[in-house]
Amino acid sequence: MDMTQMFLARHGLMHTRVDGLTEGLTDEQVRGHAHPAANPLAWLLWHIARSEDASVNLLVAAGPQVLDDAWARRLKVVRRDIGEGMTMAEVDQLCETIDLGALPAYWAAVGERTAAVVSALAPGALDTVISPKEFERAIVDEGMLSGPLVSRIQELWAGMTRGRFLMYLPFTHNYEHIGQADLLRGLLGRPGPF
Repeated sequence: MDMTQMFLARHGLMHTRVDGLTEGLTDEQVRGHAHPAANPLAWLLWHIARSEDASVNLLVAAGPQVLDDAWARRLKVVRRDIGEGMTMAEVDQLCETIDLGALPAYWAAVGERTAAVVSALAPGALDTVISPKEFERAIVDEGMLSGPLVSRIQELWAGMTRGRFLMYLPFTHNYEHIGQADLLRGLLGRPGPF
């Protein structure tokens, strides 16, 4: 099994896990804080989807994101970034306005695009280093990142190959947030069946 096959096998399982994270919860529970210092489930689900969309499409494939103007309107979200460094007031605003019905549809569209992109990768593509110009396009032109952490994150990502990035942001990073979501469900008295 090569890296893309492994990614696609785990990617499908990850999407299935995320699909059930709001099951049995009210909109208020999804939008609200299970703990004052924790981001709500709505933010986590949006952030997971945005992280996969931006990283796979802008940096691994060097193409367009799923999030276009139509999706932004449908989600009722004006942000184009992935949410790193948001203040709690910004998190709360996003959670208050995001369309919880559109969020799973966006997540599904992102997953379908990711599977198509990864399936079509040419041999050796994952070994190529993402250029500073490609990072500039994603971060500045497309607005993938904003806020006080931008330069620190740019330094962290510098020199990454497409393969390392594919395993990092849309995969390992997202699984960490799924763990947070599982914890939040527990705090809400609705532990998941995972």
